[in-house]
Amino acid sequence: MEKFYAKVLVVTWWLAVAGVVAAGAIFCVPKFNRGDSICRKREEIARRINAKRAEIARLRENRERFKKDPAFVEYVARKARRVFPGETVFIFED
Repeated sequence: MEKFYAKVLVVTWWLAVAGVVAAGAIFCVPKFNRGDSICRKREEIARRINAKRAEIARLRENRERFKKDPAFVEYVARKARRVFPGETVFIFED
């Protein structure tokens, strides 16, 4: 009879261990998926930050050109159809 109780105890212990492992797996898998989602969001945010940094660098470069390059200022003004006082503008359309 003692052998029977010993076998029941061993089987019960292994079932308990298997239950704990299964419960751990059930609760951890969603956490891993959430971790992957967080990594993807972090990469997307890093990409957007790098794009904004590049845009800021381009804008700073344009600002410096506006300060130092009068030909650039005139080019931008002409593209916006601005003229000097007394000039006559001819616009040719295709």
